[in-house]
Amino acid sequence: SRALIQVVREGRRPQVPGLATGVRAEMLVRDLHRSIQPVLLTLAPGAVHVNAVGHPGEEFILVIRGRIALVVDGERCELEEGDTAYYPSALSHAYENVGEGEAELFTISAPPKAI
Repeated sequence: SRALIQVVREGRRPQVPGLATGVRAEMLVRDLHRSIQPVLLTLAPGAVHVNAVGHPGEEFILVIRGRIALVVDGERCELEEGDTAYYPSALSHAYENVGEGEAELFTISAPPKAI
């Protein structure tokens, strides 16, 4: 039988390959067979993560530290530590680190997107 609790230890999070320079994404669950997809995204200063075509569903982000610009379908807003945003992920969306240090974002996509 399968365990009810899936644990992913901090040092053993699967990394998402093939992202832009200065962008690191860590999966917070080990598979895509869930209803949601939580990811920890770290952006170096000036780094940009772009989803040009979007993906079906909705997305939520929490800025854990740093300052980012969120651009959804051309609409831009700046978010700081502790701020959250929610938007339809089928639209193009991007995160840009506009702060001086690293930015860290907790994101949840529903349903999960193929990596």
